Amino acid sequence: MIRSLLALSLLASCGPAPRPEPMKGGDGPKNVILFIGDGMGVSQVTLARLVDRGPDGRLALDEMPVTGLAKTHSSDQWVTDSAAAATSLASGEKTKNFAIGVDGTGKPLESIFEKARKKGKAIGLVTTAKITHATPAPFVAHVPHRSQEGAIAESMLTSGADVLLGGGRRQFNEKLLERYRKAGYAVALTRDDLRASSGRTLGLFSGDHLPYVLDRKEEPTLAEMTTKALEILSKAPEGFLAMIEGGRIDMACHASDAPSSVRETIDLDDAIRAALEFAKKDGHTLVLVTADHGTGALAITEKAMVRREGFAKVKASAEKIDALLKEGGEIKALLKDLAGVEDAAPEELAEVSKSKPGFDRATWIGEIVSRRCGVTFIPMKYRLLDPNRTHGHDGAMVPVYAFGPGAERFAGTLDNTEIPKRIRELVGF
Repeated sequence: MIRSLLALSLLASCGPAPRPEPMKGGDGPKNVILFIGDGMGVSQVTLARLVDRGPDGRLALDEMPVTGLAKTHSSDQWVTDSAAAATSLASGEKTKNFAIGVDGTGKPLESIFEKARKKGKAIGLVTTAKITHATPAPFVAHVPHRSQEGAIAESMLTSGADVLLGGGRRQFNEKLLERYRKAGYAVALTRDDLRASSGRTLGLFSGDHLPYVLDRKEEPTLAEMTTKALEILSKAPEGFLAMIEGGRIDMACHASDAPSSVRETIDLDDAIRAALEFAKKDGHTLVLVTADHGTGALAITEKAMVRREGFAKVKASAEKIDALLKEGGEIKALLKDLAGVEDAAPEELAEVSKSKPGFDRATWIGEIVSRRCGVTFIPMKYRLLDPNRTHGHDGAMVPVYAFGPGAERFAGTLDNTEIPKRIRELVGF
């Protein structure tokens, strides 16, 4: 009998912790900054820390006092894509892969940003991907498929967003840009344009996604875009919500490109540092960091420590090397000059030579470079087998970090749908 009572007592003590009570009165955050590292699993964060700061170093996100994990599956797949995951982070509801801001039947799902706009708050979206891409889009748009970027660009105009910064210039023809201008937006196409803006701004700094950090020249950093966005949004008397995406971590890991994954994660971390500095001064801002999903099942092998010098030798992304191949470059010379690889095996070079330019060839190049750094991803040969719809996403849980009023609500293991629901409760709508 005593043993039974003891067992029941132990079971009770291991049960779920009681859900915290919602914050009352003016105790909740006035502003919320949600960072999404696209494709940023725990391994991406760890690799960036090891390479850039060393095993005992710390990133800005390591200074955030509350941590958790988020489940990421979509309504129809164990492994989500960015559209479904971002819809969950925006609305608090699951949907099927490739859907933007709608449920599995096509019914629009109101996002927390749209709710915030109705309450008089400013809203802003910032990304290193196209502004019309699958992660920013569900916060202000509702279309059946992520490929409908023209419709998403139109939706962003009617959304009332105060800040839209990223790439994707090709999705905005001159007629649409003129409509943005008539609606009161400054259209920024360069870093200098961004610096000069002071009010509602549409910033388009590349025709497609912003270049990788390794390839970037005149484009603004994510930290620069974040700082400008917060400068503009903080003028709103009722506060603001901002979503800031490190969009190319995912693309680097699709390409099995470990050095680019590191640089893109550090680019995001620099932006997080800028936001935390703002939040510490402000005192009324909740900063959250999470990911839509992991990408590539990045593995830091025991070879990484002895091959760490390989990261410093890399001067260009796998995508850039592929582009130079299209222009007539020679693969062995490019690998040597831009990635420090002098020992590529004949079979590795053969895979590059016979693959299609673009995604496939860049990924074979990325595999060659990453192996020399002691890092592996889901092998390209396995990825190419059906089903292959997300091209290398993985289904692992992703990290959650929180700082500011209500941060404690994001500890533990959450479903990604719980994140916007708790934001809504904290902010009060």
